[in-house]
Amino acid sequence: LSSAASDVYKRQDLVQDNTHFSVITGDGLIISDSKRELLNSTDPALLSIARKDADASLTYSGEKWISSAVYNGYFDFYILQLTKYSAITSRVSPSIIQIIGLCCLAQLLVIAILVYLFKKITRPIHQLSIAMQNVSDRDLLYRPERMRFTGCSEARLLGESFNEMFARLEYLSLIHISEPTRLAL
Repeated sequence: LSSAASDVYKRQDLVQDNTHFSVITGDGLIISDSKRELLNSTDPALLSIARKDADASLTYSGEKWISSAVYNGYFDFYILQLTKYSAITSRVSPSIIQIIGLCCLAQLLVIAILVYLFKKITRPIHQLSIAMQNVSDRDLLYRPERMRFTGCSEARLLGESFNEMFARLEYLSLIHISEPTRLAL
C-alpha cells in the first residue's frame, strides 16, 4: 500500500493546496495522506472528524475546513477529504455577486418599463383634465386646442370624445346665442 501511496504522491496534479485527503484505519493509523509527514502516524483530530462524518464546516490545524468522510466497514478504514472553506467561498462569492447584479439590473429594467407605461397612460389623461379645467374656467365659445392623443387606444378614444363634446357644445352655444337675435327681429 505504501508503494501505491508514493505513486499517488508522484502525481502532483492530485495534490492541491485547497484539500486534505486521508485514509485512516479504524484504530487511527493514517495509511495514506496528502501530507507525507502524516503517513504511518496517528492524528486523533482527523480520526474524530472521520468518525463524525459531519459534512459541515469545522476547524482543523487552525484553519476552517469542510469535511466529507466515508467508512468502509469491510476493511475498517475511513476515507476523509477536507476542503478549505475559503476555496469554496471564494468561487461562490463572485457568482452570487453576479447573480445579484443581474437581478438588480432586471429590476431597474422592469421599473423603467413600468414608468414608461405609466407616463404613456397618465399623460393623456392629465392633458385632458387640464383642457377640461380650461374650458370650465373660460367662456364656452373659447375653443381649446384639439386633443391629439398618441397613447393607448382608450386614451385616443377619450380625446376624440372630448373633441366631439366640445364641438357639440360649441354648436349648441352658437344656436343658443343666435336664437335671441332672431326673436328680437
